[in-house]
Order: sequence, then C-alpha cells, then structure tokens
Amino acid sequence: MKNFITNMMLCTSSLVMSQIPQAFAYQGVVMDASGETSTNKNARLKITLVDANQHQKEIYSEMHHIESNSQGLFNIDVGSGIPLAGSFNTHQTKNKTHYVKVEIDTTGQSNYEFAGTVAFGQFDS
Repeated sequence: MKNFITNMMLCTSSLVMSQIPQAFAYQGVVMDASGETSTNKNARLKITLVDANQHQKEIYSEMHHIESNSQGLFNIDVGSGIPLAGSFNTHQTKNKTHYVKVEIDTTGQSNYEFAGTVAFGQFDS
C-alpha cells in the first residue's frame, strides 16, 4: 500500500441545485498508478476551491471519506464535506472562475497526493 499511487479521472462536475447552490455534485474514478480502476477502495479526498483570478488563492477546502464502487466510481457533494479551511459561500464564487483541486489519500495517514483540477464557474443567466 505504501507504493500505491492513486490518480483520479475527473468525470463530471455539475450543480446540485438550479438556483443558489449550497453544494455541487462531483464524480470521479479512483485509479492506481498504472491506470487500472481501483474498485471498492476506501480513501479520503481533499477538495480545495482555488480562485483563478487571485493568483491561485485557496479560498476553501474540505475532506470527504469515500469508497469507490465496483466500477471505481465515487460521488460527492462539494460544499457538504468536513470543512478544513475557509467557508463554502456561494456569494464568493458567483460570477468568478475557480478551480477544484482534488487530492487523494489511500493510506489513511493524511498522505494526500495531487489527483487533478477541473474548472468551475457559477454565473448569472
């Protein structure tokens, strides 16, 4: 397990609510270093919202306990995890572009490894 490196393949990012979301859905696939899907795998995710317009300033982070399913998939609601820093506030994300930085720990020792980023924006219609 010590040499087990996990990568994430970002599948989708969508809003949970249609008006003023308090969270948004995020789905991914847990994969090992060779690109093989890791099924039924327990892990922790650290999700960080990064402001793309303020020199990559981290504005919020949270942690989720996950278990991938028989296909390696997991689903979380960003904004409903265990807060680590900052505040998930929809007003600070409105009309701004942010990145969702994903880190994963499969060891249970808070050894988070960078797994990827995806752009996220919430705009008035």
